[in-house]
Amino acid sequence: MLERLFSQLTIGTAELPNRIVSTAHQTNLVEAHLPTEDFVAYHEARARGGVGLIVLEAAAVHPTGLLTPHTLAAYNEKIVGPLSRVAEKVRGHGTRLFVQLFHGGREQIASAPRPPAVAPSAIPSRRFHVEPRALTGEEIESIVAGYGRAAEHSAAAGLDGVEVSAAHNYLAAQFFTPELNRRTDAWGEPTRFLLAVLSAVRESAPQLALGVRLSADSEVAAAVAPAIAKAVDYISVALGDSSTYLGSTGIVPPPPVVENAIGTWTTAFRVGLPLLATSRVVDPVEAERLLEEGRADAVGMTRALITDPQLPEKARDGRLEDVLRCIGCNACIAHYHAGTAIACTQNPRTGRERTLPPPVTAARPGRLVVVGAGPAGLAAAAEAAGAGHAVVLLERGERIGGQLALAGAAPGHTEMAHTLRQ
Repeated sequence: MLERLFSQLTIGTAELPNRIVSTAHQTNLVEAHLPTEDFVAYHEARARGGVGLIVLEAAAVHPTGLLTPHTLAAYNEKIVGPLSRVAEKVRGHGTRLFVQLFHGGREQIASAPRPPAVAPSAIPSRRFHVEPRALTGEEIESIVAGYGRAAEHSAAAGLDGVEVSAAHNYLAAQFFTPELNRRTDAWGEPTRFLLAVLSAVRESAPQLALGVRLSADSEVAAAVAPAIAKAVDYISVALGDSSTYLGSTGIVPPPPVVENAIGTWTTAFRVGLPLLATSRVVDPVEAERLLEEGRADAVGMTRALITDPQLPEKARDGRLEDVLRCIGCNACIAHYHAGTAIACTQNPRTGRERTLPPPVTAARPGRLVVVGAGPAGLAAAAEAAGAGHAVVLLERGERIGGQLALAGAAPGHTEMAHTLRQ
């Protein structure tokens, strides 16, 4: 039924076993800008569940590019060892592993005091109220070289590829966005910075697959795609813009944004390369439809995989009814902005894979009574049933769901309430 979703895909030097991708997303499972053992366990769980490709979270290529205190530092050679551990665990399950190379430019989420922000031109960020200073030509060259060093570190760690972030109005996009780049020197040419970065990466790590992330809902990015097509192996597209509150919501669109929202934006990015599309792709059947319609060659199902790391395995085996569905509540993103480890409303094991193992069948299954069929009661009943117990769920009302059933009357919560009550 999901023949395209589970077919192989070649991206440069990397052969993906299927077309489901965990795209770059921050986990906060990072200390001193390096991956922790919890970081390793988090990604291994998704590889074990059968995902075809994992793109590790945005990793800064230069000290000026750190978005938060929990951003990976790909410019630091100390990252090679921890990344090697991730690669060893992930590739042991057949999953390919990339990392996203990143510089935030004027976008800084960290609270003051924070390092001075830099950008092509001194134009403030509307969302974070950050006032950057314009980069000098020498500093730009240093940052470009930083991409090359980060690629070298990625190759040394045994990764399969790198993805350059040129989306969401971070630094690379700031260079090719006219209202943000008012330079009169050579770096004022819209695509010069991005092409220089791609050249540095390719020269430093020619054995790695190379891609670029672009914002699908940006007309400027759509014009950039053909200009870089010969320099990369694939293009990744997503919605959203970090520099505004509404735009940032688009990066992780919640309900009532329709599923497969990215599908209407991909045509402009069909430039003869494999196209990875992500944004509200949460259901394997709907993901298959995106592929069948030719809107993408691979699909990012990141939040769905945050909720259920075993989604690919279950979908491949025809067990769609067993998939723990993402409800789009964005608790995972809320934890990121709070500076705490990634977590999921639906799955208490997310971010705790190393310390909270999956349920095991009880040695002596019993009969349990759960009183109250609100969200907590439903979760408790499911956990007990997963351990092999016979569960009786009692609810005094006429319907299950508790206050969530009431909230479901609001358009923004209808999908979430329906999903939780299935």
